[in-house]
Amino acid sequence: MITVEGIDSIRRHATDDLARVTSSEKGFLGSAEDENFGCTFGRDAAISSILALRTFTEGPEDHILLAHIKNSLRTLANSQGKFFDPRREEELGKIVHELREENGIPKNIAKLAELEASGWPVDHGLRYYGSVDSTPLFIIAACEYIFKTGDREFAQEIDFNIRQAVDWMRYHGDKDGDLFIEFEAQNPNALVNQGWMDSGDSIKDENGLRPEGPHALVEVQGYQYMALKLASKLYEEKDGDYSLELQERSDALKLKFNRDYWMEDEGFFAYDLDGEKRQLKDIRSNVGHLLMTGIIDEEKVPLVVKRLMQPDMFVEDGGIRTLSSDSPNFSDTAPTGYHNGSIWPHDNAIIYLGLHERGYTQEADKVKDAVLSAQKKLDDEYEEYDMELYTADKNGVIKLYDTAQHPQGWAVNANLLLTAGFQQN
Repeated sequence: MITVEGIDSIRRHATDDLARVTSSEKGFLGSAEDENFGCTFGRDAAISSILALRTFTEGPEDHILLAHIKNSLRTLANSQGKFFDPRREEELGKIVHELREENGIPKNIAKLAELEASGWPVDHGLRYYGSVDSTPLFIIAACEYIFKTGDREFAQEIDFNIRQAVDWMRYHGDKDGDLFIEFEAQNPNALVNQGWMDSGDSIKDENGLRPEGPHALVEVQGYQYMALKLASKLYEEKDGDYSLELQERSDALKLKFNRDYWMEDEGFFAYDLDGEKRQLKDIRSNVGHLLMTGIIDEEKVPLVVKRLMQPDMFVEDGGIRTLSSDSPNFSDTAPTGYHNGSIWPHDNAIIYLGLHERGYTQEADKVKDAVLSAQKKLDDEYEEYDMELYTADKNGVIKLYDTAQHPQGWAVNANLLLTAGFQQN
């Protein structure tokens, strides 16, 4: 069990690193500006905002979080897709994946050169839209910010952007009209997989092969559901017909989702549907994100929680793995372990929130304590903290992941959330 002093140390590191992973104009960044991911990522900024909204208190020391959230939302709104450009994966209303500007920072210059040489759409910087989840996550963060702050002026400022993002989900994200949001890479030189587990080997069947797409990732359907519910609430008074449309879509989505993704024999949801609408059956942590969204039928929630907490997924003093250690695709070494068995603080923080909100406080506290214990171990043994990920072997031994970035924006915000209320006076 981690001590209060250990928790306080993690929080102090995260508080210090918050300044490094934010911009006074752009809000939350992927990592520190002088590191490889020191720019705006739509998914990262939205998730960091969602975590920060739940960390925020009325205390004056936390008001900086609201400024970062507002700046993040404004950055994402201003860079929202306006055209249909396959090379950039840009679509009308879609929220950007990566927004990288030209500057004099050596790692950024090198990264742009590397991306350009690989066929990414670099043109005096990078504006690339290969995230299937950044758009619903933007809606969630925007609505929650407006509800939290009552900032009507800002709500009016980004009203058009929220509506455009909703339209993207309904008309462009849902490519075949089946209510699910799918993706299929249009630029094969950039990201092939476009959920948060976006490494090229994170979508595989039991034979280690990547099925043909389009792919409909499980957590994205939960994000869509939550975004629709929140947007429906946002427009309830000022546009009742529109609000009702969104409510009806969310209701239909929930019904279809619980039918098509549920694996009765596993008591768990498939993590993806392939191009033939077949379930991919590996046990993955992204199913845990559904707990926060409300899309799971009530009778299935206990089964999902129970499965997440089994030893092949939950590591004592570590957290929940991205992939079951029983899977033939499991790895605890780089590079194959990046999304195939590793443990990510932000991933666990989202699951922690969902467990808490569904009343599973004991399981939530176990997840929180496990993640914090692992991070204290990494600090004690390697003097590393606020890392994007770490790993654990099949025996649950925590190990440093050699190529992990740090400090990473959503890891910082996960640590601030998980240590909230524990700082010493």
